[in-house]
Amino acid sequence: MAQPDEVPPTQTPPPPAGSESPPTTNPLPEDEKDPLQKIEELRKMSQADKYKAAFKMLSKDDFNRVHEMPCFRDGFLYGMTGGAVLGALRFLQRGNVMSACNWAVGGTCALALISHEVCLYQRRAQLERINIALRSSFKTNTPNVAPKGRADEFKPSDQSSNQ
Repeated sequence: MAQPDEVPPTQTPPPPAGSESPPTTNPLPEDEKDPLQKIEELRKMSQADKYKAAFKMLSKDDFNRVHEMPCFRDGFLYGMTGGAVLGALRFLQRGNVMSACNWAVGGTCALALISHEVCLYQRRAQLERINIALRSSFKTNTPNVAPKGRADEFKPSDQSSNQ
């Protein structure tokens, strides 16, 4: 028979009194699932269920902050202007208002998307050029920095001796 002091092998002994045990909580919040489980659930969902889940993730705040998105304004303005011009040209060509409106709406959507993507591409390219310039300027400025532990031997090259 087991004595009261012994702990059965299937249970972990309690921590000694006065000592704090490390927290054994899950790093994910309780309502969060493992990312791999989420991926498996998404694979099993139908296309309509995926759209429903995507729309459930949208909030009113997302639409209130749309003006903060990079390139949104430029893309939207180019799209509206291009769509209006395309609709007007279609009206002058065919004389049918409904057809011109359809072309204007389609042109607005297509041109807004295209100009938004072009703007994002140019923005990424510009940021990459800035990063390259910063890295190259950092490389050219590093020889003037003293190596660690040898500050007494450091002599800046830009200091003139005729002062």
